[in-house]
Amino acid sequence: MQTLPPPPPIELRQLRTVLVLAEELHFGRAARRLNTTQPGVSQSLRRIEALVGAPLFERSRGGVRATPAGAALATASRQALEAASQAVAAAREAAGLGAPVLNLGLSAGALRGPVPALLRAWRAGRRAPELRISEGWSDTLADGLRAGRLDLAVLAGPVEDPALATLPLVEEPALACLPAGHPLARRREIPLAALAGESLILFPPDRGPLLHAAIVEACRRAGFEPRLGPVAMAPAEVTALVLAGAGIGFLMPGSAAEVPGLALRPMAPDAPAPGLLLAWRREAARPAVAAALRTVRRVLAAAQAAPRAAA
Repeated sequence: MQTLPPPPPIELRQLRTVLVLAEELHFGRAARRLNTTQPGVSQSLRRIEALVGAPLFERSRGGVRATPAGAALATASRQALEAASQAVAAAREAAGLGAPVLNLGLSAGALRGPVPALLRAWRAGRRAPELRISEGWSDTLADGLRAGRLDLAVLAGPVEDPALATLPLVEEPALACLPAGHPLARRREIPLAALAGESLILFPPDRGPLLHAAIVEACRRAGFEPRLGPVAMAPAEVTALVLAGAGIGFLMPGSAAEVPGLALRPMAPDAPAPGLLLAWRREAARPAVAAALRTVRRVLAAAQAAPRAAA
């Protein structure tokens, strides 16, 4: 069987051309982003397709679309460009050039407990890092950690991934979100069994599969099969659906807002308590990440010692 020679190396600027064209699906807009001309983009694409040995984009009356090979190369191009940028940043950081960069992910409701103090502490050091903050769903942030796009993330638990290390930051019960006139709103806390027969508004399982599964399993342990209502894509949607009478929702304390006509009650201990975790990759961390983790442990130790000192 004849073996094919390895393809010639592709340059980062060519990968950027593929990525921008895949994002724009328009040669004129891609040319403006790449600071070149439309014929220049076309010529560059022909050279890249010659390197790959397959067409990457197709033009038709309906516009431009990526072929399967083009879509695959665009995805790999994004990863390669991000890795190249991180490699340069790591080298500059190791050489002591400029401020280190810390890519931090925050989930909804993350700015509570010790997190504000952590942000202040990270910015107070002699070589304070440049914080680049991204917001997103917990599962999206975990994907960002695995892919190396994020260094640290504050997200809702649980997290079960051997590639990620976690540190608990906040352990609080979830809040039941229900209409103010609902009979359960008269209780100080709500046991899970009291929700039998109620329509439950949860985030979709693909957005937080472990938490979704934990709630469903906890309901079954409490002796009932949960009745799942409409899904919500954000805390504001949970609130709106509850006010519309669609069911009872669950919110993290930091993402729950006081709204007229709405009651927020803590769930009893038999309900899952997602809490907040700090997560990072277990593999060898950059110096900025290691320094940030030392700051985290120092801030958490000081917070734990404060009540003892006051007593």
